Amino acid sequence: MNADSLTDPPHDAAAAPAEDDSAFPSEWLHYSGATSRGWVHLSIPRAADAPAVPPTGEEQVLRLAEAEALVACVEEWLHAGWDPAPAQEAPPAGALAAVVQAPALAPAGSRLALMPGLLPGGQPPAALLAPHLAWSAVTGQVLLGSVPAEAIQALEAGALVWLPAAFANRWAVTLHDMSCHLPPAAAWLDLPDARLALNGSAAPGSATQDETEGAGQAMLEQTVSIPLDVWLGWPRQGQPAFHWPLPAPWPAELHANGQRQASGALLPLGSGCGLHVQALES
Repeated sequence: MNADSLTDPPHDAAAAPAEDDSAFPSEWLHYSGATSRGWVHLSIPRAADAPAVPPTGEEQVLRLAEAEALVACVEEWLHAGWDPAPAQEAPPAGALAAVVQAPALAPAGSRLALMPGLLPGGQPPAALLAPHLAWSAVTGQVLLGSVPAEAIQALEAGALVWLPAAFANRWAVTLHDMSCHLPPAAAWLDLPDARLALNGSAAPGSATQDETEGAGQAMLEQTVSIPLDVWLGWPRQGQPAFHWPLPAPWPAELHANGQRQASGALLPLGSGCGLHVQALES
């Protein structure tokens, strides 16, 4: 991510394009403010009895005052002051967002947004965790594990390429953020139950890329959508364990040397699993 996006005001001529207007209709009041880490954005729904005219400065100030608790929590989290002021546009594209569920923080439905580069290393204060906030989803790619170089060299249509990571007691996989902003996330692939389970207590391991020359990486074609707090392993008080459904037939690809080498589908066999190669890249 360009470092300028963390320091430049978001509403000048060089600003990033706004999200789809349908997500932020005119019934919203937008605010933005700089912190020592970058710009943070807040969108608050107008009160139900607000007149159907453009908001006045007084309305904007009074509505923002209802979000003082949220502002204080964000400042605590970022270890930086934040003084949001009325803005004309919705948050820029690519921002991570959270919807307020607890009216004690801000009017219900208010949206907090910040760019990925602003995320501190630690978890937010409890007030910014579920169920108080509902964090937006991250699109991830499921890396199934490395494939030895000799298997890549012997690829042919119809072959079954064994996936070594699948033979462990639990198949550890790694999630890669498609936007390349977040660190990898650890997960378990449960083919019998056709689902993916996040493992926030573990660091990605067995499914990371094998640096051996010529080695390959198997990955699912289907992407997954994981809430940000689940991805980063933040506590989710009172929330059920997160699972993402992955129904068969599990189309997958095999990459090596920066290019796709083959495509096919996962084929469970015994206590393990392989990738049944259906087509080779020319």
